[in-house]
Amino acid sequence: MSRVPRGRDRAYLTYRYGAFVLRLLPAGLSRMLMRAIGSFAYHRAPGVRVNVEANLRVVLDSTPATANEVNSLVRRSFKSYGAYWSDVFHLAHMSKRRVLRSFIDHDLAPVRSILDAGGTILALPHLGTWEMGGLWLHHQGFSVLSVAEPASSPQLTAWFTRERARLGLVVHQLGERTTAALLEGLSRGEIIALVADRDIVGDGIEVTMFGRSTSLPGGPALLALRSGRPLVPCAIYQQPHGRYLPVVLESVATDRRGSLREDIARITQDLATAFEVLIAGAPDQWHVFQPRFHEVSPSMEVG
Repeated sequence: MSRVPRGRDRAYLTYRYGAFVLRLLPAGLSRMLMRAIGSFAYHRAPGVRVNVEANLRVVLDSTPATANEVNSLVRRSFKSYGAYWSDVFHLAHMSKRRVLRSFIDHDLAPVRSILDAGGTILALPHLGTWEMGGLWLHHQGFSVLSVAEPASSPQLTAWFTRERARLGLVVHQLGERTTAALLEGLSRGEIIALVADRDIVGDGIEVTMFGRSTSLPGGPALLALRSGRPLVPCAIYQQPHGRYLPVVLESVATDRRGSLREDIARITQDLATAFEVLIAGAPDQWHVFQPRFHEVSPSMEVG
C-alpha cells in the first residue's frame, strides 16, 4: 500500500496534483471532466447530498417544486461545484485579455464609481466562481484583500493562499489581527472581498434567510461601521462557454442608528436579505454543503 509522504496529507496531495492534471487539459475539457466528477459525487456522497437538498428546499420553499425537480437542482449543484474547482485551477493561467472577454460586465457601471473612490467592502455568498471577480479587479488595477478559513491542514491552507495570490488576491488568515489588517487596507483604498454566508467560527449574528433562522459572520458589518466605507453585496455567476456574470446589488445602509451591537445585527440582517436575492438567482450554484438553517434537520449530516 502506498503511503502519504511524511508531513503531507491526502487532501493536500489531491488538490495539488489534481490541479496539476487539470491544468494540462484545455479549460473547456477540464470543466466537463469536473462536472462529471461532481455528478459522480452526487451519487457517492449521500450525506452531503441530503445537506444540499435540505438547504435548497429552504431556498425553494416559496416555489412549488416536484421531487424530481429538487433532485435535478441538487445534482446541478454538485456539477457546478466541480466546474468551480476547474475554473479556479485555470484562472491563474488566463491572460488579461481573456479575463476581460470572459467577464460580462455590462451592469457594473453603478459600482465603478464606488470602487474608484477606494476602500470598498464586497460581500459575497459561496456562489458561482467568486475568485473570477477578484482576478477581474486585479486586472483593473485594484488591490484586493480577502480572508480565508483554515483548511484541513497547514499545508493545504498555505497552498490555497499561494493559489489565490496567483490571482492577485492578498489573503489573510482568520486571527486576532485580521480585522486590523483589513481596516488598514481600507484606509489605503484597497478592496476587501469577503465570502460571508457561513458562520465558520460559531460566534456569528442570528439572522433570517428565506424565512428560516441561521447565522452569518458579523465581520463585514463591523468593518463597514469602523471604516465608514461602502458594503456592497455581489456575486459572480458561472455562465455557459466559460463566461462569468457579475451581479452587484445596492450598498447596504451602514449608518449608525443605535449601539454597535444593534447596528451590526441590523446590517448583517440586511446583508442576509441581499444574499437571498443573489442565491435565488442561481440556487444550483450555491456551494454550501453543510446544514445552513437551524430549524432544518437533515436525516444525515456530515462534517
